[in-house]
Amino acid sequence: MNEQKRRILWNFTSSYAKNGMPIHTQLRMVRKLLGLSQTDVGAMIGVHPTGICVLENGRHGLTLTKLQRYCDALELSLVLMPKGFVKDLEAK
Repeated sequence: MNEQKRRILWNFTSSYAKNGMPIHTQLRMVRKLLGLSQTDVGAMIGVHPTGICVLENGRHGLTLTKLQRYCDALELSLVLMPKGFVKDLEAK
């Protein structure tokens, strides 16, 4: 992924994480931002496109394993932060 896409994704994901957008919605929006279809991501992680659709709409339990595989396909890092960290980011 090139540096320009990295910057766009950083601004996008950090702003939506601060606003409490559900992770499945963030994943769908990032996938679209990268120009990938559900079929593309499904092929990358070995899941039928219907499974990607279900996951992105929050209709199926999102396991940590599925989340990590999906993040890997989009070249995202899965990071856990202390609860107050996001508020600290907003203050800066």
